[in-house]
Amino acid sequence: MKMTRIPMLSLTVALYATAALAQHAHTGGTMSGGLGSGMGHSTGSSNHRNSGSTKTTSSGSTHQPTVNDILTKNPAIGSKIQTLTGMPASQACTGFKNLGQCVAAAHVSKNLRISFLELATRA
Repeated sequence: MKMTRIPMLSLTVALYATAALAQHAHTGGTMSGGLGSGMGHSTGSSNHRNSGSTKTTSSGSTHQPTVNDILTKNPAIGSKIQTLTGMPASQACTGFKNLGQCVAAAHVSKNLRISFLELATRA
């Protein structure tokens, strides 16, 4: 009985240690193919992360879609924002950093019964 406890305990520790180590991100090395998650160093492009910024710069063309680009590709979002705010979505989302902030402000204004224009000017 004592002889089987040690191998079973060793096997259990090894399995848990492997699972715990597999959950951590790998931060070193180079990425082949030029497509990386920004965690490692890429050999063909320069990816720089600014503190507090979500934009990644590289040597290729990385066009971030604007609010108007997203609204023209998905008119359902625009109509939902228009329903919540009472104004066209492109006009309502002017001044917000991204579409998510505009949608969140529209929902807050509706749920708290605050004027969307008043809420948008405070932000």
